[in-house]
Amino acid sequence: MALVELDRITKAFGRGRRRVQALRGISLTIARGETLALVGESGSGKSTLGRIALRLVEADEGTVRILDRPVRELSAKELRSARRDMQMIFQDPFGSLDPRMVIGELVAEPMTVHGIGADHDERLARAVELLERVGLDASAMERFPYEFSGGQLQRVAIARALATDPKFLVCDEPVAALDVSVRAQVLNLLTEVQRERGLACLFITHDLSLVRAVADRVAVIHHGAIVECGPAEEVYEHPRHPYTQALLSAVPGRDPDRRSLLARAAEQPAPQTRESTGCTFANRCPLVMERCWTDVPTPHVDAAASHEVEVACHHLDVHRQQALQ
Repeated sequence: MALVELDRITKAFGRGRRRVQALRGISLTIARGETLALVGESGSGKSTLGRIALRLVEADEGTVRILDRPVRELSAKELRSARRDMQMIFQDPFGSLDPRMVIGELVAEPMTVHGIGADHDERLARAVELLERVGLDASAMERFPYEFSGGQLQRVAIARALATDPKFLVCDEPVAALDVSVRAQVLNLLTEVQRERGLACLFITHDLSLVRAVADRVAVIHHGAIVECGPAEEVYEHPRHPYTQALLSAVPGRDPDRRSLLARAAEQPAPQTRESTGCTFANRCPLVMERCWTDVPTPHVDAAASHEVEVACHHLDVHRQQALQ
C-alpha cells in the first residue's frame, strides 16, 4: 500500500507570455520503507514537486495523499499537526538552520512545536540521542551552526528532521553542496536511518550516479514530465528513454562501450527550434517523429524489461505495437 500518492500534479508559474509550466500532470506513489529517486536537470521541476508533496507550495491541479489523507483539504490546524509526519532535508544546511540558535535548540525545536516530550529536559535528552545517532556527540548541543562543517551541519539537519519521528521524508539534493569525500558518509547515514525507521523517502537529485546507492525506484523528470520510472537498477543498467540515456552518458566512470549512439547524440541539443506541445524532449531527441511534436506520450510498461518499467516515448511505443502484431 502506498504511503504517499501524487495524482496528476500540475503547476505553472507566471502569467501570459511569461507563464512557465513547471509540472505536467505527474502521478507517483511511494510505499512505506521505499526510497523513490526523482532525477532530472536543474529547472526540470524536481524541487517544486517535493515542495508540493509537503504542501509548502500549492499545486494548480491534482491531489497529494499522505497516509491516505488528502493534504490539500487539511485545515491550517490539521496541516500543522500533519507536518509531524512529513519532513524535509534541504540542499544547503547553512541556509536551512537558524544561525542564532545553538544545535541543541535547533534539534529540539520541532519537538516543542508538536508537543513531543514531557518537558524541555526530556526534549534535550532526545536531541542528544538523535545527534549521537547521526555521528555527533553531546558537545555539539551548545555550539552554533557556524562552528561546524557542511557535512556536520547536514547531519544536524537530518537529526532535526527525524525529531518528530516522521513517516515521509523529502531529501532535496541533500549532498549536492558537500565535498565528495563527505557525500558517501551522509548518503550511508540517510540510507541506514530510512531503513531503520521504515520511512517513505523522496530523494531529489540531478545525479543519476547516486541512484544505485540510495533508491529502490527512480523516476526521471524532464521539463515537468515523467519520462521513465522503474526499479533503480533496471533504469540505471538498461535506460530506455533517450533523455535517461543522455543523463547516464554523463555519469563519470561509466563504461564508454555501454554508451549508446542515441545517448551520445542526445548530449547536444538537436537543431530543431520549433515549439513542441507533445513530448518535452522533442527538440533534443535524435529519434524525433512528427507525432512527438504534437502528441503527449502516454507512459506504458515496457514488456521487455525484467521488472516493471514505465516509459513515455512515442518511438518505443511504435516498436511495442509492432511486436504485438
